[in-house]
Amino acid sequence: MTNTTTVPTEPHEMVEHFLAEAISNSPQPLQDLGKFLSEVLDEDHWKTADRLLLALAAAPVPSPPGKEVREAGIMAIHEALGGNGWAYTNYGGDELRSQRDELGAAFDAVLALLTPAGEGWRPISEAKKDNRPILVLIHPDLYPRIKPMREDLARWNGKQVVVRHIGLAHDGFDTGWTVDAPVGHGGFPDEWFAGFQPLPSPPVQPEGGR
Repeated sequence: MTNTTTVPTEPHEMVEHFLAEAISNSPQPLQDLGKFLSEVLDEDHWKTADRLLLALAAAPVPSPPGKEVREAGIMAIHEALGGNGWAYTNYGGDELRSQRDELGAAFDAVLALLTPAGEGWRPISEAKKDNRPILVLIHPDLYPRIKPMREDLARWNGKQVVVRHIGLAHDGFDTGWTVDAPVGHGGFPDEWFAGFQPLPSPPVQPEGGR
């Protein structure tokens, strides 16, 4: 017996098919929420809820913010806690500088709550820059979204690469991540990466064997 799939041709059928596909491919908790709301809301309210649920189901996963966005976030948290970010910016005060690490950690914690992550992947801000190799995932849209003027970087889009970081220079300068292989590629900044995973320990070689 041959299974056949009917392809919708009428506009309303195409819309219903699209909605059904979006809902079936959404995370299970979102599907459960939609089922619950459909049972407790009246028809008018359900139309609004259905539209919002569809928007959530189709929403792309947010990418980690660039350096400018992260800086603005740190400044916003600083000001929300009573600091004077304007004075820091215009007069070079050291109040924000002395609290930058703590404020940066707070920003990353808030971002982690708002940004769903793929299974096993962690924000690159959590990666230790101690010369140990890690696996990173380069943003699938490194070019053109993050580096719009660097078409040559398109070949790196979505690649998973093992990299290492030797640590910050004495003056705080960040030299970036280097591919953990003798291939001559390095200087990758944090914002290029969608996330990272620690690598497992290497296998133990038996004594006297191969």
